[in-house]
Amino acid sequence: MAALLWPVRDRAIQAALAGEVDAVVAAPQTERSIAAAGITFDGYPSFVARETGTPVENVYLMICFDGARIVHATLHLSVREAVCLITQEHVERVIRVTDASLKKARHRSPKDFR
Repeated sequence: MAALLWPVRDRAIQAALAGEVDAVVAAPQTERSIAAAGITFDGYPSFVARETGTPVENVYLMICFDGARIVHATLHLSVREAVCLITQEHVERVIRVTDASLKKARHRSPKDFR
């Protein structure tokens, strides 16, 4: 099943880069099914970073529900690595990027790609 979805995922990322859509929403998949499809995968944020040529350290995961927006300051790291990244400079950068992204999103009407 995971292998069948990969072309859709690639098209969704390209649509976002082209401005055809405002966001890419990923459905949950198990690591086992992805590995069984022969796909190297360590999470959507770092995957999207690599696909778009964005440094992995410049990508953050935002979880949205109701009125809440939660942004992870680290992704798929050991506890030791994550703790080392939680510096004032890093947290301030996450806040600046999140603030800019939310301001940009509020000024646009969402587009839907199906």
